[in-house]
Amino acid sequence: MLTGILLFAGIGMAWTLVYEPGHLLVPLVVFGIIALLIKFPPTRWGGGRTSTGRKYGPAPVRNHRVSAKSAAKRAKFRVIQGSKTDNDAQPPKYH
Repeated sequence: MLTGILLFAGIGMAWTLVYEPGHLLVPLVVFGIIALLIKFPPTRWGGGRTSTGRKYGPAPVRNHRVSAKSAAKRAKFRVIQGSKTDNDAQPPKYH
């Protein structure tokens, strides 16, 4: 089955190459561009670099000390009680 499909595809390609070679130009260009992108990914071209010159790598070391002023501005953690009952025997309201 697969060999028959490949045989007919080969015959069609040969027929097109002999009688209408201009029709194969677009697919050849598209497949050529795809092959070049696979072989040479865009990151190798040097484009898309960040201002520091590195794209990926370890994160910069940050100072984790918190000043007293910023610590005072933080809100305290609060739990807001919902209206859901704890009875699991009832089915959900919207389901």
